[in-house]
Amino acid sequence: MNTLSRSHNQSIGTMTSSEVRSNLKLRNREPAPEAAKATGLKASKALHPKKPIRRKLEAMVGMPLLDFYFKREQKHCNLVGPKQVYLPRQRIPMYYYERKAVLPKDKSVDQQDIPTLLFCHGIGSSALEFFSLLRRLNVPPQVRILIPENIGHGEYLKRAISSESFHYPNPSDMVEAISEFLDVVNVSSNCNAMGGSLGGGIVYYLRIKRPEIIQNTVLVAPALLSVLDNTFLEGLSDGSNSFLEYGSRDDVKEIFRNLLWTGADQQRLNPKKDPIPKFIYEVLYRQNRKAPEGHWKSLQEGLLKDAIALRTTSKDNVEINPEDDGDNIFLATIDKDQDSRRVVVWPEEDQICKLEKGRRFFEASVSSGKCQFETLPDCGHIFHANGSQIYDIATPKIKDFLLDVWIEV
Repeated sequence: MNTLSRSHNQSIGTMTSSEVRSNLKLRNREPAPEAAKATGLKASKALHPKKPIRRKLEAMVGMPLLDFYFKREQKHCNLVGPKQVYLPRQRIPMYYYERKAVLPKDKSVDQQDIPTLLFCHGIGSSALEFFSLLRRLNVPPQVRILIPENIGHGEYLKRAISSESFHYPNPSDMVEAISEFLDVVNVSSNCNAMGGSLGGGIVYYLRIKRPEIIQNTVLVAPALLSVLDNTFLEGLSDGSNSFLEYGSRDDVKEIFRNLLWTGADQQRLNPKKDPIPKFIYEVLYRQNRKAPEGHWKSLQEGLLKDAIALRTTSKDNVEINPEDDGDNIFLATIDKDQDSRRVVVWPEEDQICKLEKGRRFFEASVSSGKCQFETLPDCGHIFHANGSQIYDIATPKIKDFLLDVWIEV
């Protein structure tokens, strides 16, 4: 199936380095008290003298704390990175983290026999997403680990800021980049892959494009276009949802509470008010401001533009037009790769990727016995009701399947 061609829109815009610097300067200014109404902040919050000091302290403590945590996890997993390779067909660099396989010294092992695990992260995230999971998986040393960073994420943000022109990718661009990456770093045909959210979607499409390389796949709340929540998509389309394009710390809190956590009904029964320590909101807000103005919005539009354009809209519902499903795998409403061996893990309280749509998408594959569909009660897109991260909850369900690679090298 050659529907992963570059026939979709190649980019939706570029930004010059001078515009980026101007935007960053504007974004780093604190709103003046008299501008409270214009910024959308409540007067009490804008005028409170202690909050700016407290938030600066949160950032001063939180940023180095998180940096220390991720460096410790990276060291524990023996990951090296970020490394860089050049993708000649895509004409872009690819940043990634790697743990090389430890091979027997008394054997000559062909590169194509080295077992490999590939991990693809979600939107707004980076390779750091998998560090703590890898520690829990306890991957055998004979297995190579690769975690590429998606275009526009992680180290790629520096390119978006400094480059005179940055092209925002569509879904095909994302998949093509990872596909070429597999060739450039000589990934063997003994490779299993895992992805969450956007990364789950990429792994799903990548398996269709490269079945000779990708074997078992694990998809955690995969953000396939046809399973996205209607209200979530409409909010992105009309601008009422500021997902990742944070205008304030309160935007970060709103996203984490209402989109990445459990639903409102579940939260009312929960003594916890937030899925993460509150000081992390300030850290995430400040880190988000390092990106060029509109970066995340443009990235989302590039990934969702074709899907939104091909959707038929009514007052109460938004569904993909069945006539547009056809051979376009990015708009498929049923599994196009029903022979694939995979485990799909879906949170029952997911506010971004709807469980009901996910069940319909993989129904035929589950019936054939090729696909195992697991659900996580009391869990949202990223966080369980008790604040645990989704990978922590999912590990027992995926570990054996993901590590089912031939390792007698």
